Amino acid sequence: MLKKFNNKTLIIILVSLIVLVGIVQIVSMQKGERNFRAYLAQVDTASVNKIELIGFETEPIIFEQKARNWQVTQGNKIAKADKYSIDNIMKSLADLKVKKRVGVKAEQWEKYEVTDSLGTRMKVYEDGELSADLMIGRFSYKRMGQGFAMSTNARLTDEDEVYTVEGQLSMTVKRDFNGFRDKTLLQIPAADIQSVKYTYPADSSFALTKSGSQWMANGQPAD
Repeated sequence: MLKKFNNKTLIIILVSLIVLVGIVQIVSMQKGERNFRAYLAQVDTASVNKIELIGFETEPIIFEQKARNWQVTQGNKIAKADKYSIDNIMKSLADLKVKKRVGVKAEQWEKYEVTDSLGTRMKVYEDGELSADLMIGRFSYKRMGQGFAMSTNARLTDEDEVYTVEGQLSMTVKRDFNGFRDKTLLQIPAADIQSVKYTYPADSSFALTKSGSQWMANGQPAD
């Protein structure tokens, strides 16, 4: 009787220990999954006044805020920066939320294109002080219902860990100089335009003139 009782007690204790170990392992795994930063970097975009993009074997592309406008330079090339490009960069910087950690050592960098030769280094300055130094890598997307979930692999330049962050930061910064410059030739409110003259060789020239709300081509209503 005592032997049966002892065996039963031992079995109960053994089962309890197994369950306890399982619970500890599950909790440890959950903690391990969450044991990384919530944001790759936190940037106050209202204070950003300079951004450097450094690619492999190319001159850095530098954005600098001049008064209310942004200027982009690369070597001896200088131009007004495209407003939508700047807006997209700022939007991406404002929410560098980490979705997951995908690598923990330098040997994994190439897979996620965050090496010096494959990635784009991005240095962000707030009020003249360096606030974020990132290596931007591979862009990826996943179909979600009727749309797509976009993400970018990136790391901090002084750390080994590689993260997947939400958004299309990689597509936003991986361009050449022409992709960032303002290509607007002329900006006039449409309501202020009263006539447009087209000059072609021979007798092909014509003029559009506005009469009230109707546009006329050489005196005839235009389609």
